[in-house]
Amino acid sequence: MNIFTLRKMKEKDFKRVTGVEKKAFYVMLKILKHAHEKKKAKGGRKNNLSLAKQLLITLEYLGGDFSYLRIAHLYGVSEATCIRTYRFVKRSLIQSGKFYFPYEPNRLKTKTHFEEKFEEEIEWDAIDNNGVTNTTTLSNKF
Repeated sequence: MNIFTLRKMKEKDFKRVTGVEKKAFYVMLKILKHAHEKKKAKGGRKNNLSLAKQLLITLEYLGGDFSYLRIAHLYGVSEATCIRTYRFVKRSLIQSGKFYFPYEPNRLKTKTHFEEKFEEEIEWDAIDNNGVTNTTTLSNKF
């Protein structure tokens, strides 16, 4: 998502897209800028993503609609970059004392209906070349 298109959005649309109000978004950017300067004071290479894009990645992940992999494809970065970005932004916002995260998305802990359905053992019937039916049992646990 382009930060310039976000700036032009009305408050209501901005909140629908990002999940936060414009004022909160800019406060978060200010906190991230301070944390980024503190982090880069030690040295290191330049980030591929602007601070606004890093914040948007975090907000999209917290929205719960997209996985890291999907967000990585949207922003043209690796999945590992998305994970590092999320951790940096989250840690910076929490350490500021102005924001908190009441929950973590339980993406990997909860099983979907589809996964629960296929946790049982499944019997497969196979007919070999001689016409004999062989029944094999496969465990399909995730």
